[in-house]
Amino acid sequence: LREGAQFKNQGTFNANPDGNSISREGEGTAPLIVNTGTFQKTTGTGTTRIEVNFENLGIVREETGRLEFKYPVVTGQSSQYGGPENPSAPGQPHPTCGDPVSCATGNYSESQADLSVGGRGVGLTLTRTYNSQAAAAATEHGTFGYGWTSSFSDHLLVNKTSKVTTLYQANGSTVSFTESGGGSFTAPVWTQDTLSGTSEAGYTLTLANQLKYKFAGSTGRLESVTDRNGNATTLAYSEAGHLETITDPAARKITLKYNAEGLVESTKDPLGHEVKYTYEGGNLASVTQPAEAGLRWQFKYDGSHQLTELTDGRGGKITNEYNGSHQVTLQKDPAGRELGFEYEAFHTKITNKTTGSVTDERFTSNDEPFSITRGLGTSSATTEAVTYNEGGYVTSTTDGNGHTTKYGYSGSNDRTSMVDANNNETKLTYNATHDVETTTTAKSETTTIKRDVHGNPEVIERPAPASKTQITKYKYTANGELESVEDPLKRISKYEYDTKGDRTTEIDPLANKRTWEYNENSQEIATVSPRGNVTGGKPTEFTTKIERDAQGRPLKITDPLAHTTKYTYDGDGNIATLIDGNSRKTTYTYNGDNQPVKVEEPNKTVTETEYDGAGQVTSQTDGNKHKTKYVRNAVEEVTEVTDPLGRKTTKEYDLAGNLKNLTDAAKRTTTYKYDAANRLEEVSYSDGKTPTTKYEYDKDGDRTKLNDGTGTTTYTYDQLDRLTESENGHKEVSKYEYDLANEKTKITYPNTKAVTRAFDKDGRLEKVTDWLTHITKFTYNPDSEPTLTAFPSETKNEDKYAYNNADQMSEVKMLKGAETPASLVYTRDNDGQVKKTTSKGLPGAEITENIYDENNRLTKYGATAYEYDKANNPTKEGSSTNTFNEGNEIEKGTSATYTYDELGERTKTKPTSGPATTYGYDAAGNLISAERPKEGETTEIKDAYAYDGNSLRASQTISGTTTYLAWDMTEALPLILSDGTNSYIYGPGGLPVEQINSGGTVSYLHHDQQGSTRLLTGSTGTVTGSTTFDAYGN
Repeated sequence: LREGAQFKNQGTFNANPDGNSISREGEGTAPLIVNTGTFQKTTGTGTTRIEVNFENLGIVREETGRLEFKYPVVTGQSSQYGGPENPSAPGQPHPTCGDPVSCATGNYSESQADLSVGGRGVGLTLTRTYNSQAAAAATEHGTFGYGWTSSFSDHLLVNKTSKVTTLYQANGSTVSFTESGGGSFTAPVWTQDTLSGTSEAGYTLTLANQLKYKFAGSTGRLESVTDRNGNATTLAYSEAGHLETITDPAARKITLKYNAEGLVESTKDPLGHEVKYTYEGGNLASVTQPAEAGLRWQFKYDGSHQLTELTDGRGGKITNEYNGSHQVTLQKDPAGRELGFEYEAFHTKITNKTTGSVTDERFTSNDEPFSITRGLGTSSATTEAVTYNEGGYVTSTTDGNGHTTKYGYSGSNDRTSMVDANNNETKLTYNATHDVETTTTAKSETTTIKRDVHGNPEVIERPAPASKTQITKYKYTANGELESVEDPLKRISKYEYDTKGDRTTEIDPLANKRTWEYNENSQEIATVSPRGNVTGGKPTEFTTKIERDAQGRPLKITDPLAHTTKYTYDGDGNIATLIDGNSRKTTYTYNGDNQPVKVEEPNKTVTETEYDGAGQVTSQTDGNKHKTKYVRNAVEEVTEVTDPLGRKTTKEYDLAGNLKNLTDAAKRTTTYKYDAANRLEEVSYSDGKTPTTKYEYDKDGDRTKLNDGTGTTTYTYDQLDRLTESENGHKEVSKYEYDLANEKTKITYPNTKAVTRAFDKDGRLEKVTDWLTHITKFTYNPDSEPTLTAFPSETKNEDKYAYNNADQMSEVKMLKGAETPASLVYTRDNDGQVKKTTSKGLPGAEITENIYDENNRLTKYGATAYEYDKANNPTKEGSSTNTFNEGNEIEKGTSATYTYDELGERTKTKPTSGPATTYGYDAAGNLISAERPKEGETTEIKDAYAYDGNSLRASQTISGTTTYLAWDMTEALPLILSDGTNSYIYGPGGLPVEQINSGGTVSYLHHDQQGSTRLLTGSTGTVTGSTTFDAYGN
């Protein structure tokens, strides 16, 4: 370039040739390149030198080879990142490694929370943040020492000459605004924040979330922070300009005290809890947390005020080494793990020196990562690519498989669209204050959010079936606290608050009231359940209390029965011990990185966990010292699992991290395939017997088809993505209907007959009606525990449930009119475990007493005694003595021996006399056969089972007769609707209350406190069967 020349790049300039340079011609005014577009080197392995001045207002990319700049690159209005994220650019965090270190800049940052108080507004939270590069550049210390900033330390620096006003934020980040006249400022393209004001009137910074920061015009000091609802947190300063108090909307204060050098020596919260600080040479040297005898943190620095050593409350040390450019080059953590950093222009290589794994990251000139390769130089290496718009917002991400997700933005940088790798698009619209107003799914279903003047959601509308709309309404107090919610069925829940903004009351649509109590720091110290708040109730009898230490951590929780759980903590705030209601203590031990490595149970049994140099689990050891081992690849994916018996499973992954191949200990391989959006598409097996399973999805990601060995299962959904119909591989169809509150009101069974369901105003199941018009009703106490199951009136059956004040079941009465065919009464110990059961009308002993050992394991159940090994295997059950192998599989009992395959699947049970039963499995681990030959009076077993792609049993052949099973997939756990012989109808909690066989005969099921069926009655309420169980549910 000739002297004085200026070259402006507004498009894409490829500086690709190797060994070339852009240089100056002559000795006059130096030429200049101004880049407002993309200046990149994308091919070649050599170096392209730029030997002229370079001003960057766009993006510089270096993908291969190297761009070398002779002179420092001048940048325009960009952000300086203090912590991992600039608060003015949320959603644009820059990658960090270790404790953390910025991968782009090498800046070391550390944030530590000293005080935290809840309530309205932004809350009274005091957090300190250190930035090593800010410390090295500082000419004087701040209020917490060199390089440290803190909550509410935000301030403005106004440069009248350049007309640039710089915002210095609490975590050390900066934003520069350019004065445009009339009290207005132009913000950088990468932020949605706005600045307005003058030196006379003061300045107001408005964040995208509508927090408003008010700064004094003369000093630039922060005066207040006000949320979108007008709740203001105010700041007051001393004559010396030191921040002295931070006051929340409820007039609570955090106070700061300074030494003669203007350094904070202590801070106090509203309860008077004090944090203390010491200094050496203007550097923060130590921090003592409230009521702690020892130091929580200690710090050491080099001559540039760069933090070289941080010691935590347990003596663990983080050490940093820096280069001449103030970049961290080596970091060692308290567990001895080391990270090394190598920097080039727009390029950083991070090496985990403990594991040897290398991550290679390439950045734009704005420190935006556009290429991240993990496991560099290994077979596991995978690269993620990212693109950005001029504001630094992500416009696309491409995973290791080359599948791309794209993002679109409005002119205000609100994300307006997301298009996944299958080209399914989700769209969003916003109001002028960046709040979402509509969301449209890939299936073109639009949710609309209507907001009040403050931006709080008032009405949310979603399209529902039959041209209806699901409408939820919200109301707020004058302070913006949620006051009520009206659900789509116009049922209203209400909320009340104290003067600090803490929620004190929740009133459900049936007027049941739960209440809370808080300390001065807005930490919960007591709660009363609705049963204690009924008219005439005694709140003290239903109160749970929480005692806290000076740091707000729970020390003791006391339930309504005065049973306590106690906690202690180590020097880093980890739970050190837990003492349960029976005064039994569990002790926890952690490594230097505060990961749990050992748990010592009350009986001194120890379980252990080991980690690799990246902090991932490499082994787990049970109480018998039997170890399961995990091997990981360079990107920390588990590639081998070896159990205590030496049985090995290996795993392979694709470049997006999806499990691709799994080879089990029997050398069988399961192969997984995925679509472009990384959804599971196919599972196949190498044994040649287990059927392949294939999956299909709709545009919203709901599974629509399942093709497996049982046939094809299809799923249909409504506009609200609720399952409305499923047809299984046997062509059995189940249908579902819902009300506008998403409550399932009707189930049509595979026999085409329907059960209807009704709910009370609290959304609790109130009534089920079968297709024979039998009605079963349910009643609840104010705490929503079921208290009555009223079976159809013709049965005269009622089950009544009673609870203690801690909502633990204490009694079940199974009634028929004035009679009590069966009942159960439970007595519990201080940890809530059943200590005694008094049973009437049921098989077995009338009184059964339970005894537990130190680990709360059952050692006696009635007349049956139990003993355990250190891995909790029952080595003795009554008269049976059991032997377990290292994989915790029972090998021998008093009455039988057991055999297993390479996978730990039981393949044979051989009784001491009589024929053995053998078991077969498919490659998916499903039990597919059980066989036993006839011998003497022992009958033959020849059963077979088939499963769908969800591993749910689809059919079973018992003694030559095949029946098919249909499942309700709308619940959290699948529920069986029919098994070919019976159809099952469910009550609260997913417990079956009725079964109807194919001939129309009805049975009603009555449950104990565990949900086990104990009594069966018929259509007239007469007892038709009863059951008892041992301690293990047999």
